Parts: sequence; structure tokens; C-alpha cells
Amino acid sequence: MPGTGYLIWNIAEYSDDCPCVRDDEVALDYRQFAARTDAVAARFAERGVRAGDVVAVALPNGVRLLVAIMASWRLGAAVTTIDPGLSEFEAEYRIRDCGAVLVVNEGPGAPSCGRPVIHAGELTDEPVAGWSAGPDPRPADPALIAYPPGATGRPKGVRLSHANLDAAARTMRRHLRLAPPDHCLQLLPLCHVDALVAGFLAPLTAGARLSITARFGPARFFDDIARLRATYFCATPATFARLACRPVDAAKDLSSLRFAMATSGPLPEELRERVERRFAMPIVENYGPAEASGVCASHPLDGPRTPGTVGPALPGQRIAVVDEQGRPVPTGTVGEVVVAGPAVATGYHGRPEDTAHALIGGGMRTGDLGRLDEGGALTLVGRLEDVVLRGGGQLFPLEIEHVLAAHPDVLECAVIGAPDSEEGEVPVAYTVLCPGEVADAAELLEFLADRLPAAAVPTEIRVVEALPRTAIGGVDRAALRRADPSSAAM
Repeated sequence: MPGTGYLIWNIAEYSDDCPCVRDDEVALDYRQFAARTDAVAARFAERGVRAGDVVAVALPNGVRLLVAIMASWRLGAAVTTIDPGLSEFEAEYRIRDCGAVLVVNEGPGAPSCGRPVIHAGELTDEPVAGWSAGPDPRPADPALIAYPPGATGRPKGVRLSHANLDAAARTMRRHLRLAPPDHCLQLLPLCHVDALVAGFLAPLTAGARLSITARFGPARFFDDIARLRATYFCATPATFARLACRPVDAAKDLSSLRFAMATSGPLPEELRERVERRFAMPIVENYGPAEASGVCASHPLDGPRTPGTVGPALPGQRIAVVDEQGRPVPTGTVGEVVVAGPAVATGYHGRPEDTAHALIGGGMRTGDLGRLDEGGALTLVGRLEDVVLRGGGQLFPLEIEHVLAAHPDVLECAVIGAPDSEEGEVPVAYTVLCPGEVADAAELLEFLADRLPAAAVPTEIRVVEALPRTAIGGVDRAALRRADPSSAAM
């Protein structure tokens, strides 16, 4: 059913009792998941949810989160998913901004902004007598209002339709060659659109299954792969960095793995090669901003790939790079990434002026900076707000980070711009070392001096124990800038 084919009650008609989703507490097959969706939708309806409304779901990773999303869609309502780890201020801003009529959360004390609430413990599978679902939502109806993590200022709700999500799910299913035997082990928060599409909606359209793990730990990760016989998993660069520092456990059978998917930021080439050699599987890098339903560009599962890039546009998607006036720039020139295609959002919720600015030439601005090569592969160099303006020139943090990450002692790193009275801004690098390594700032600066233009070499390298994270696991550069002592001194 084009536009809404990923909805569980439509899939359950032909998936019988095949395994569907599981977490540490519950496992459901397709029919059980559909039945629980109906039961929860009936309870939402009792609380007044109707087609066209918005439901805010603030639950941790697990089956209940996915049931609450599907139950909202069963009623024709849209969903905004809120990471329960957000502060009360951040959560309540999202609840107000999307106009939620119901908040689904973990229990008393959780943010609700005064809206009606239903707690996780009430999401039972007991049917409601006399209740029946209405018609399916239409493809053009709003499905998800996504607030990208790490946004500066007041985040804008990206409005995605059912047609957008269905196109994204089907694109990823084909690209990853998903089939009923596949089994995704999800390490990422499913409250974010890229994880929701690649780790849930895509396998759902293939009749495959999803297992949701608790907080990532390398020991548990190997146990879960061996026990569940997962065929792929989704993870952030930080997770791959932690895996790269561990030897392969010969006692654990990882032969079921076909590939892994990297998301939430570009993966340094040296790290990708190290993990692929160690675990004998390919890593598929996926670039997918919320504006493109988490689906935009990717390397193939096999075949040629261009090192240092996130690959070309996926089938059906289009990528352009433009200047400040929205004009296409020459091949190889850095500009803002614009995405177009059936998975691209319809605009920003309740923000017509922002929507008008973002929609350009049939595509949508992303706020990401990158350049396209002759073959159409995209290299990301950072966000517009992260560019370091040194002495009138532009420096791109990701380019500096990829060089620094090639040092064998570096586990992960992040570069920010620090205020400077003479040059405006200068790059400062924060670096986490691999366990047991002892490289100091002087050694790392010498390493960079041989590999970067002089202006791009950080003025300082600070070796730290950990980097601050966004809700989905990316580096929180805004938090680094707030904590940077040179910023406080200006």
C-alpha cells in the first residue's frame, strides 16, 4: 500500500506469527504487535486523541515506545518523540511547540507541560470492547514531527508525512537488501528519525525483526550478537571507536553479521578500516538529516566506495550543494547541502517563514556543509554554525577531526572555534585517547602539523576523558563551546 505500507496492521495480515520486535522485557510477533497497537490506540482514543492531533511520546528505547508510535498513527494522529533524558525545559518546549494533546511518559514527575498524560504502565494489550479503528491515515498526512538533536537555539520541528517515512523505509530496505531472515540489533535511540527508519520501519517493510538492547556495553554487545544471531546493527562513530579498541572475542560467534550501519556523523576512514578488518564485515555509512527522513546518501553494501565521503545520493534522492544565495556551486566546492526526493520533509511545524526559507528549487536546505565530487559522492565538512572563521578564512572542523583521528592513539576527537582577539576564532581540539595510550598534546600537534595547512592546525589540544553527547550519541559541540575556558574569558 504506497504511502502507508509500513503500518503494522497492514503488514500483520501477511506476516502471520513471524517474530517482530523484542526488548529485555517482552517479545512480540507481527500479529501480537498489531493487536497491542489496537489496544493502546483505543486507550489513546479514550483520552480524546483524534485524527490530525499530535501525541508526544517520551519513553526510553523499547517495545512500548514503538507501540505508542504505531497506536498514534492508528488514530491518524502525528507523533513527536522526546528523549526522556532531555531536561524538563527541553521536553516541555517540544510538547508546547508541537501542540501535543496527549503525553505518553514513564510516570509521575515526568515532564508533561500540563497536558493530559498516559503512563507507560497503562500501555497494556487488553482490548477495549466495542472499539474499532477508523481509516488508515492518508500518505500526505503528518506522521512525525522530529526535533533534531544538537540544534542550536530553539529547535524547529521537522514535519514528515507518512509518504516521506514510507519512501525512506522502502529506500533503506532495498539499499540494505533486507529480507525476512534479517535481524537488526538496535543500539541507537529510536526516538530519532534515522534510527527509527533504518532500525525499525525498514526491517518492518521486509518482514524482518528488531531487537532493542539496553545501554551499549562491548561485553553485552558481543553476547547479544551471538545469542540473537543479529544480521546487522546501527551505531554511532563513538560506538565503533569503542569496539575498535577491543579484541574480537573468539568465544563469541559473530558469523551472523552481514554488515553494520554508521550514522549520527561521518566515520573517520581509519576507524572504518580498523573495524572492518577486526570484525570481517562491511560498514555502511548513512547520511540522513531529519529533513530527509534519515535517508539521503550512503555507500553500497559492496562495490566501489569513495574514501572520506558518505557516498552518493540513494536511489530516488537528490543532493545539491549551494551558496548563500541558493545557487549551485562548482563540483568540489564547499556549500550548504540541499536534499530533494520523496523522503524530504514538507517543512517545519508551525513555522511558515522558516519553511519558505528552507524550501529551495524543489529541495530543502539542511544546514550541513559539504562538497560533491565528479561521481556525485558527498563529503561532509560540518554544520554552518560550526565553521571556524580564522583571520577571514573558513576552517571546517570535520576535516581537522578526520586527520587527528588517524593518529593510532586517538579514540575520538572534536574541534570547535574558540574566540581570539586577533584572528576572530581559532580551532581548539578536544581528544579522547584509546585505553592505555599516553600521547600528549605536543605529540598530537606535531602529527597534525605535518598533515594540515598551518591555519587549520589547532592552537591547542586538550586531552579529556570523554566528550559531551547529544541525545542520539553525536558530539555535542554546543556543550563544548559553553564549557570552553577561552570562550568564558572573552
